[in-house]
Amino acid sequence: MSESDSILTPDFLDPMVSGFSAEAPEIEIEMVPIFSVTGIVPLRQLADDYIKWSLELLDNDKDATAERLGISRKTIYNRTRN
Repeated sequence: MSESDSILTPDFLDPMVSGFSAEAPEIEIEMVPIFSVTGIVPLRQLADDYIKWSLELLDNDKDATAERLGISRKTIYNRTRN
């Protein structure tokens, strides 16, 4: 078998999956600040605020938010239960 025989190209893929992308779909957002800058805040607070903002942006979809942020649903629960 030559090297060119072992390369998988889109021609060999099922038409149903040939356009598939493993990347998360892009969403359109209005660029707004997620916090007001009144001074230095603890990093934990900043991260918690970012998680809450992300949840809002993704219509409170915890699965999608966890996936996009690279964290678990449990982390979202723990960091937003205040």
